[in-house]
Amino acid sequence: MPLGADAPALSLNVEPGPVPQLGSLAPGVYRVDAQGFSVGRFTVCRRYPEPLRQALEARLARLEPSDQARILGARLRLLTREPDPGDTTQVLCDQPALSTRLEAELEALEHGEDPYRGRVGSTWRPLEVGGREVGLRVYAPQRARAGVALPLVIAFHGAGGDENMWTWGYGRGRLLELAESQGFLLATPRTEVFLRAPGPTLAALLASLADDYRIDRGRVFGVGHSLGVMALDAALGAADSPLAGSLCFSGAPRRASELPRRVYLGGVDPLVPARAGEGITILPGYGHTLGVGPTLDEGIDWLLGQPGFR
Repeated sequence: MPLGADAPALSLNVEPGPVPQLGSLAPGVYRVDAQGFSVGRFTVCRRYPEPLRQALEARLARLEPSDQARILGARLRLLTREPDPGDTTQVLCDQPALSTRLEAELEALEHGEDPYRGRVGSTWRPLEVGGREVGLRVYAPQRARAGVALPLVIAFHGAGGDENMWTWGYGRGRLLELAESQGFLLATPRTEVFLRAPGPTLAALLASLADDYRIDRGRVFGVGHSLGVMALDAALGAADSPLAGSLCFSGAPRRASELPRRVYLGGVDPLVPARAGEGITILPGYGHTLGVGPTLDEGIDWLLGQPGFR
């Protein structure tokens, strides 16, 4: 699936016998498999991340402050020898590939260019809301290179997840594949901040994305799972909400709305009991989470088929 440069890369099978000479491995992320099971992963780098980060930060400090410099500063903090186990972006990123990308981003800024405008693929970046930064992952399809206005899908994760849940969790990244094949811009932010201040957070998200991509403002849609449905409900109720329709998994918005809405509920979900209703599809045999992946294709086809605001 199209995870971009932050994705785990290569497998290394360790069988009984001599351990492979790690010094001969090319830079990258390696998964260690033993007897058919994944038992760990490690990274091979040409340089330690911290000295490189410090050198790049020193160069960045010499530039004029800008939104692009702020984004790069947050991305530079991903370079670390000891990832925070609670931060999936740090844990799962490919440090050597990320190092190369960050150096290129800094060189672009030094030459007065915007390294994020029209960038395709998957990119982690910060979203600034009310003076604090929260995580945001953006996936832009190849179609973004053409400079055309793209539909935008904002996907909210469930409790216990983060901005990477739609990338490495639900359906093993199927939503990113659909963004590529169907040509829409995908934003997967941290859900919690939308529960507290949905209106300002939506406005900040759209403003941040509009700096780098053309967005079809009439076709901005929301997707949510569980807690993400609550965030979606709050976003739908925000003043001047830009959302033109919603797709919900393991939860149904409580707010009455004339906007198009489709809901999928697991038939054996112990947290959100299935109930019949207009626009509700019950998935027999599925619980709270695993029904998301198999129904994404159908749900996204339906969502993008809505007329939006014209």
